[in-house]
Amino acid sequence: MTEEPWVPSESLLEELALLLEADMMDFTHWLDVGQSEILLFEFDPYDVDPDEIEDPDEAEQVRTMQATPDRFHQITDYAMHSVDLGSFVRSIRDPRLRQALYSAMDGGRGAFQRVRAELRRRGKEQLFEDYRTAAQLRMAREWLAERGLIPDPYDSDDEYDEDDEE
Repeated sequence: MTEEPWVPSESLLEELALLLEADMMDFTHWLDVGQSEILLFEFDPYDVDPDEIEDPDEAEQVRTMQATPDRFHQITDYAMHSVDLGSFVRSIRDPRLRQALYSAMDGGRGAFQRVRAELRRRGKEQLFEDYRTAAQLRMAREWLAERGLIPDPYDSDDEYDEDDEE
């Protein structure tokens, strides 16, 4: 009998994606594939005696982590950025909007804010939000695949298609 592969929920992917872009260096974050959840600690759970932890739930989590370390994966790649502004602008199908966004990108520092302002001015902010959400989820799937937790989305006979993520 074969064991079913672990499949992360959409909400777990979203949480992981947001965490990968965050800068939360005061905490350690761990993906628990057994419970499909992300744990947060103000310490390294492998460098502490669970009997010295005041919170009984937290102490039990640390005991479980220390007893089954293969079940837990530390999330260490903080501040990964999912959105490449040039890729976003190239993805725009409307040629006039795409050209306006290229123009907004010119001028050095502040390009991101100028592009967002141009989208807002035209009532097209949702284009960026949709692109960013898809990019964040793709980044989370890649992070999981790099750790062997899910199949690599690019490692198949079929060509990878971003439209399949919707």
